[in-house]
Amino acid sequence: MVSPVAADSAGFFPRRRRFRRKVLLFSFSCAVVALLIGGIVFALTSIYQPLRDAQGTHRKASDRIRCGVEECDITGVINDRELEPPDYVLHKDSRFLLYAPPTDLPGFSLNYSDTTFAGRFETPASVRTQDGARWRLYSEKTVVGGKPVVVMVGYIENAPWKMDLPPPPAALVDGPLKEQVALIKGALLRNPGGQILRGSEKGTKADAYEIVDLTDRAILNIAT
Repeated sequence: MVSPVAADSAGFFPRRRRFRRKVLLFSFSCAVVALLIGGIVFALTSIYQPLRDAQGTHRKASDRIRCGVEECDITGVINDRELEPPDYVLHKDSRFLLYAPPTDLPGFSLNYSDTTFAGRFETPASVRTQDGARWRLYSEKTVVGGKPVVVMVGYIENAPWKMDLPPPPAALVDGPLKEQVALIKGALLRNPGGQILRGSEKGTKADAYEIVDLTDRAILNIAT
């Protein structure tokens, strides 16, 4: 049996301390490597791959959109049921929303509207948009919760992605459009915050509508 004095004189304890330091250093190195590998795996699965998928989705959608001088044909995006559509398609020059899913976009960073355009349809009128659709639009201004707002509703008379049928006479459309605005204004009186959800919840049958704050152009509510 080796006495503690003999073991210490032989350098046993210093070697043991060095061994423990090496074990701790090795364990720490393994932990750092594991964290690095975990970070790389997380970046690949949670960041890089979704970005690659999104780029592929955007590229496929872009390949199906045909743009001329003034209009873009988005039929290939809307009518292709096998295509995973992008969240939205924005015209880079006019910032016109060419495509969005048939829901509102809460928290959408571009949720602003041209109030000059929205407020000019106090008399119903037809207008052709940059996605090739022809809309019949009607709007009214009102005050909700102390805020001046404009309510605009629209009916699609025809569009490239719909059956090519002759539009009904304007006289048959304008009356119902005014009724839709009246329905929305009534709902706004019951909910001054303007945050109404879906058209079906208020009986609105218009193809689209928007409620815009005239003070800052922010869209309070929209449905397409």
